[in-house]
Parts: sequence; structure tokens; C-alpha cells
Amino acid sequence: RCGYKGCHGQAASYFVNATHGDDGNSGAELSPWATFARAWQQLEPGDTLYVSDGIYSEPLRIPLSGRAGAPITVKATTPGEAIIATRAEPAIEVLNQAHLVIEGISARTDGESSTIVIGGHDGPDWTDRTHHITLRQVSARGNAIDGNGSVVNIARSYDVLAEDIWAYGNSRTVVQLAGNENLTLRRAVIRWDGWRGYDYNPNNYRSRSRHSR
Repeated sequence: RCGYKGCHGQAASYFVNATHGDDGNSGAELSPWATFARAWQQLEPGDTLYVSDGIYSEPLRIPLSGRAGAPITVKATTPGEAIIATRAEPAIEVLNQAHLVIEGISARTDGESSTIVIGGHDGPDWTDRTHHITLRQVSARGNAIDGNGSVVNIARSYDVLAEDIWAYGNSRTVVQLAGNENLTLRRAVIRWDGWRGYDYNPNNYRSRSRHSR
């Protein structure tokens, strides 16, 4: 296989572009794909998918795993300028996958869901859970003003690194961490803007009196 760089089993680089990509293209820098769905058909451990500047309505839901020493990387060509904007679903979601790096992506969700979800299944077997995930230079804005969402939700995972991230917006919690092992959160800027919670718990006095700022 050959990507933008590398052939015959070597790590390859591919590109998606929100404005002039085409899934019939090769995925090279001058011949980018239009969708993440097309990229998932091609990427293998060690590969990098570069996300060009622009706004993407397709969620970044990664259904692939890399391997130890050869993660799959999804990286903005310009940090902060590749924007994943969704309404009723997470902008970035990783469930039951491993050895992934997400770098420089800006995530926005306008509905009641969490903006970034990193998670695994319940149960006693940790070997099959989400692990070795890195979020680097990622920003997340949430707007779960009435429900039970979080801007960033990392749960039931292990060996997760989130560094140089910015999470803000309306939600019950901005960053929710639960059931993890070996999770590192560093150099994070977190801002809570408000939560009403009417729909989540309408009989709660604090919910009725809470207003976003």
C-alpha cells in the first residue's frame, strides 16, 4: 500500500479536506478525501491522517486501533483550525479502541451530548478496554445546558494522556473522569459557563434556580 509518504507496509500520511476533498481521490495532500469514513477504510497502525483547515459536520468517531509503538494519529494541519462541529452527538468519540493520538483538533457540540467522549465498556476485563489514547492541543466547547452532559468525558479507560487542552461551555460538568487507571491530565484550561438542568432533574430546587452565565 502507498500513501502520501511511504509504501509497502511503511507508515503513510493521508489528508481530508472539508472544502475540496473527494472520496474518490487518493488521500494524498494534493488529492485529499472528503470524509473521515473514507479514511477509516485505509488507515493502518502507524499512519497519520491530517485534517485540513475548515469545519466538519461529520463526527470524528474513530473505529480503528493502532498498536504499541505504531499509533494511528489524527492531526490538524493547523492546530485549532480543523473544527469538528456537531449538534446531537459527540464531536470526537473513541469507544473500545487503543493506541490513538488526536492532536490540534477543535471540537464543538451545540446539542445536549458531551463534546468529547473517550470510553470503554463496563466489566472486569481491562484488556479489552479503551487504552493508550492521547489528546494533545485539543479544544472542546459544549452546550449541554439542560441535560446530563459533560464537555469532556473520559471513563473506563487506562493509560490516557490529555495535555495542553482547553475545555469550556455549558454543561453539568466540564471534565468528567470516572473508572480510569493511569490517566494524566496536565496543562488544561477548564472554564464552566453554566448549567440549568431543568430537563435532567426538574424537581431539584438548585436546578430550577440555576442559570447560565
